Amino acid sequence: MPRILSRLIFFQVVTTFVMALVAVTGLLVVLGALFEGPKTGLDPLSILQLIPYIIAPSLPYIIPACLLFACTSVFSTMSGSNEIVAVKAAGIDAMRLVRPIVTLSFFVAIGTVVLSDRVIPWCRAQLRTSLLGDMEKTLFTYLRQKNCITGPNFPYELYVSDIEGTRLIQPIIKHKRETAGYDMVLQAREATLSIVPSADVVGQAVIEMRLVDGALSTEPGNSAYFRDRTERIPLPDLIKGDRLAVDDQDFNGLDKQAAMYRQEAERAKYEAAIVMGSAILQGDPGNAAWPAQPILDKIEVADSMAYRATCEKYQRISRSMSAIPFVILGCPVSIFFRRRDSLPAFFICFLPIITIYYPTMLLMYNFLKESESEMFAVLWVPSLMTVLLAIPFIRKVIQH
Repeated sequence: MPRILSRLIFFQVVTTFVMALVAVTGLLVVLGALFEGPKTGLDPLSILQLIPYIIAPSLPYIIPACLLFACTSVFSTMSGSNEIVAVKAAGIDAMRLVRPIVTLSFFVAIGTVVLSDRVIPWCRAQLRTSLLGDMEKTLFTYLRQKNCITGPNFPYELYVSDIEGTRLIQPIIKHKRETAGYDMVLQAREATLSIVPSADVVGQAVIEMRLVDGALSTEPGNSAYFRDRTERIPLPDLIKGDRLAVDDQDFNGLDKQAAMYRQEAERAKYEAAIVMGSAILQGDPGNAAWPAQPILDKIEVADSMAYRATCEKYQRISRSMSAIPFVILGCPVSIFFRRRDSLPAFFICFLPIITIYYPTMLLMYNFLKESESEMFAVLWVPSLMTVLLAIPFIRKVIQH
């Protein structure tokens, strides 16, 4: 009898979980296509081609919530119909019916970890490749969305008033000084944009802009007008891609990336020691750190990127395992409140999750990001708090 009930509940939870997962994922895809598609300037066919790559990164957040909904839906209906009371009257422990679902949550969590390790990084890499495959199209898409291209490490600023087809209307190009301000400003009535091979670096590409009817200013009062001018500027990071990105790396890649940056930091420390030692030997110990400052900055960046790669791995694992505490909390709470309607039961269970679990998770993430501490165990604090919150309800279900 207990085995039959356990199997029946197990299959009901699995069926509800799959249906909820398909429904929520489909809804998010449709909303993303309707609202985000026009903003990015992508045509409907391009959006449809990218949908498989967009779905996977959202699954670690959708799967635990859908499993929680399935558990609360099944157990709240059973409890509201007094089926749990009948089970306990037959001498069966109510928590015995929950154990297969907890086991299910464990396997779901392991599957989510595999998704975060293998599938999601591959999907992110494919998404980036698809978006950056056509550089000119990506540039036009970005300009239609932002009307500008700027960045802290990008030496230029590009602004456009509007885009008509492939024509940039009233473009403005500003070249930054190394200190502050601009040493060159170009304004034109319109311009065309294309990606061409770089004349200086083999294998690299640059943006070539042909400007029509404009003015070139190098300083106030020093301007020159032109009818036709060609200006070449480097590709921004959004086109070249971020070599420091960790989103499209699997766990093995993250470990290798962390090791690479640690080795880079060690080499830079050795180089900084030589430079500072030379300054001291030359009798200038007070200014020993000044010539080594660029190397010290390089060490800081390398250490930060090594930590970023390691932290990303632990974040993915802790985030993927959230299905287990969700189920441990959801099952006894839904049994305890005895509501036939599954939606109120779901929101009762989800309330402590959105008020305790997710805020604590964000707090732990920010703590690690700001402190760069090696205390990665704090990422499990939200799950531990959720389990501790479930203990009183588990005791009440067992006792009554």
